[in-house]
Amino acid sequence: MNQLRALDPARAEQLQGMFTTIDQKVATPLTDTLPDLPEPGLGVVTLGYALRDDGSMDDILIDHLQQTKAAAQR
Repeated sequence: MNQLRALDPARAEQLQGMFTTIDQKVATPLTDTLPDLPEPGLGVVTLGYALRDDGSMDDILIDHLQQTKAAAQR
């Protein structure tokens, strides 16, 4: 960071802010409880997986979707 600060102080400051945010998030304990949210409520995002060449879903994608559905139902 010291070398970067000497070369590009603005970029060094930006990266330091990113590192600080990452450190804060890593220090936040994980929980499986969902917060009470005002309407419209909670959104659930599924990270995808590439389709097969024939357009069908890979087993990994199917598993992701099934886990997302179970989480949304909880």
